[in-house]
Amino acid sequence: MIRALILRAGYGRGRCVLWNTDLKVDTGEAVLITGGVGSGKTTLLLAITGVLNNLLEGFVDGSVEINGFNPIEPSGFSKIPLEVGFVLQDPDKQIVMPTPIDELYFTLENMGYSYSDAFKLAMDGLKKTGLVSKAYQHVETLSQGEKRKLTFIASVIHNPRVLMLDEPTASMDPYGIATTREFIRESRREGLSIIIVEHKKDYFIDLVDRVFVMSEGRLYETEINGDFGKNALYEKFQRILDSKPRDEHKFGDVVLKMENVSIGYNETLVSGIDMVVREGMTIGVVGRNGCGKTTLLKTIAGFIKPIDGVINRFAKTFYVPQQPDYIFLSNSVSGELDLLRRKTGFKLEDSIIRIESLKKDFAKSPYKLSHGQRRLLSLVIALAYKPKIILLDEPTTGLDDESVNQLIESIVTLKNKGFSFIIATHDPRISPVIDEYIFIDDGKVRSVSHTDVFRWFIDVSMG
Repeated sequence: MIRALILRAGYGRGRCVLWNTDLKVDTGEAVLITGGVGSGKTTLLLAITGVLNNLLEGFVDGSVEINGFNPIEPSGFSKIPLEVGFVLQDPDKQIVMPTPIDELYFTLENMGYSYSDAFKLAMDGLKKTGLVSKAYQHVETLSQGEKRKLTFIASVIHNPRVLMLDEPTASMDPYGIATTREFIRESRREGLSIIIVEHKKDYFIDLVDRVFVMSEGRLYETEINGDFGKNALYEKFQRILDSKPRDEHKFGDVVLKMENVSIGYNETLVSGIDMVVREGMTIGVVGRNGCGKTTLLKTIAGFIKPIDGVINRFAKTFYVPQQPDYIFLSNSVSGELDLLRRKTGFKLEDSIIRIESLKKDFAKSPYKLSHGQRRLLSLVIALAYKPKIILLDEPTTGLDDESVNQLIESIVTLKNKGFSFIIATHDPRISPVIDEYIFIDDGKVRSVSHTDVFRWFIDVSMG
């Protein structure tokens, strides 16, 4: 059972993020918390678990109880690893060991399990998540979806009584969403108390008892109503596509041409790629985790040499990775923007992307922003360099619907100015700006329609 009555909570120097938050989750109950980028959802989880004040030099004024102990107090906080399973929104910040088997064994060893018991439980966990064949591979060879599955099993392998998930479907393909849904179902069957923080609420409303909305640091309970399931999602995504004006301009000159290209690292991952991209065109690249979407974007950017075939680039490219942290160079948001100004002449008032959710955090380290805020900052950085071909790897990860709509507006504006985009994505919300989709499957590429993408995504994710 979780009971939190938080009057104020926040970070150093008294900067409040949460106010008057009242949340109770009974044993075996599951709740969903949604809300805008930077609204305080992750901070709420950090406050409830005591991480905010015990590890991050923040403060929590109020009372919290988890299964009879107070995690705000140091003595209670020491019980959190035993009682609470936690899934962070960024798997790379959660995984600490070099291989999947080491990650699970390390967790169990810290809980006092013997070597034989820990090894058996770890292997059973990897089998359950389909990762047993990669037990001894370095975690950096795993896709983001595979890393996410590893964090799932690591969070419950020691049988906690509470589970907290922070954006569990970030960077997940529909197979990963289906896995997440089943993970939550199984956790409910085990009687865990569950808090889910998630932007993609439509995929989880049918699995929870109550839904809350976080807005500007305050938590509000909302009614669960309306239709759920596949048909409702079909209708929603079709409305999204129909309601957004598609740009009617004609495409310009060819800016990228790929002929019979094969890509991969030491061996071919995808072969026979033919692609022509013109000014003002957006290509969407879809397919399950690990199929080669990121490898394709990195090859186009010139980071990886093609194994075979010819790539002709007739314009400057800029690659924005799945993990936006990789392109940050300063220890504050204002420092990043100042660096851009010196390098590119960037002016904040001229930014095509609206960054209202960042303005209150200019003094903050970019690495301490929410995932959605880091994504927005990475896009601002990319556009400042004025590339003609922008390669976006999962650009909507961690973004709420409002931020996705802002991104769509920005992309349409840039397309009308002749910018071209190649977007690797699992998110149908970005479909209004996609002119053509390509689907990577079993090492081959084929063209698919928007409807094909919708149905694939919904049918697989909802089961």
